[in-house]
Amino acid sequence: MAPIITLLNGFSVRVFNRNDVISLYNSIQKNKEHLFEWKAWYEHLDTKRNVQLFVDENENQCARLLEDNGFLVTHPGFQFGIFNTENEVVGMIGFQAFNLRNKISSLGYWLDSDEQGKGIITQAAKRVIEFGWDVIGIHRFEIQAWVGNERSVKVAERLGFVHETILKEVEYRDGKFLDHHLFRLIPSDVNR
Repeated sequence: MAPIITLLNGFSVRVFNRNDVISLYNSIQKNKEHLFEWKAWYEHLDTKRNVQLFVDENENQCARLLEDNGFLVTHPGFQFGIFNTENEVVGMIGFQAFNLRNKISSLGYWLDSDEQGKGIITQAAKRVIEFGWDVIGIHRFEIQAWVGNERSVKVAERLGFVHETILKEVEYRDGKFLDHHLFRLIPSDVNR
């Protein structure tokens, strides 16, 4: 199973379990306005039951990947919760999708509006990337950030990701197509 990753100041990162359903639901509800630009991922998490289904499926996807014997070619990914010192959900970070044949994964994240600016996402991302390299065998990580999401661009830059290009009209949101920055991180980018 995936480890519990300790961060500075008592924060931690781990795969969600059923004990986290209420906390995750409350965190999403609290941050709806803050996360409105990315509402597509949380719209279906509108009830505690749907959050429970998400948590159960997320645990199953994590276990499926970690127990794989090399048969999987693609995998939808799984998420880690970011927890404060009271073990409350204050964010999420995880693997959005895996191309296991080519050892590629996308990384996504969000953080409670009250916790931003403390370096928590940067710390969490470093540790999750290490887990991806060391345990899963990922070679290339990607971050896509829509043009205009400067916070996410800055996170990618702080982590040492290299800006490769702008993907034109890659996301359809609210009746219009959006461009994304594409960042990559491979071991040679960080002398690994």
